[in-house]
Amino acid sequence: MVLLLIENYTILPAFPDRIFVQKLTTMTAAALPRTLEERLETADTIRVNASFEEYLLFAEQCEYRVEYSNHQIIAQDTPTDKHEQIVANTVWTLKNLLLDQPDFRVYGSNLGLLIQPTGAHYKPDAVVICKEPEFVFHKVKKRTFRSVVNPYAVVEIFSDGTFIYDQTEKLLNYKQCPSLEYIVYIHQHAPIVTVHTRSPYPNKWLTEDLTNLENSFELAGKQVPLDKLYHQIVFSDKPPHSAK
Repeated sequence: MVLLLIENYTILPAFPDRIFVQKLTTMTAAALPRTLEERLETADTIRVNASFEEYLLFAEQCEYRVEYSNHQIIAQDTPTDKHEQIVANTVWTLKNLLLDQPDFRVYGSNLGLLIQPTGAHYKPDAVVICKEPEFVFHKVKKRTFRSVVNPYAVVEIFSDGTFIYDQTEKLLNYKQCPSLEYIVYIHQHAPIVTVHTRSPYPNKWLTEDLTNLENSFELAGKQVPLDKLYHQIVFSDKPPHSAK
């Protein structure tokens, strides 16, 4: 089997003198790893052309997180310990902030979101839904799958291998979701949080970059402090995968 490697580059605001590399591996759908052990043998992000039905069936069988975007199955990198710490901090912080607002529900990364205008299917690291979740059901080979279509806010923690994917393709698809009011991106390796907030004007979003642990941002009328999101996170002076 021949793998095609495509390298993309980006620069993080916190490290302007360093280049981060994103590697993508493409292969046939039949060759996709299904077990976590097999997935760990391929460190790159994997993209495979597939139908939405093929994606749903594969996602049910595989032991790791996959998404569907631009008619491709996206098998992401295995999350780091720091990534999982920030996810736990985020869910805990949001749940505690919204305890006095019973209309809001906070979910973790197992909730599948269907972006109906584009057909993308994502599993954000954290999701906030206002009032009751609205489900759509997908029937594939006598199986029924369900997805949520009305997220109020999504939170993504950047991974080294998906930075470009999250910032471009995924962000554009998120902005097509009519119920979505907030898109929050959190960096792992520096205290940087980017918040995209829907404006009152069609197709207009406001973007705010926060770079200090003393900062906070508004979500659902509450102030979300960065120091809570980064609780017990130790930052390194040397980011991973930097070019020498």
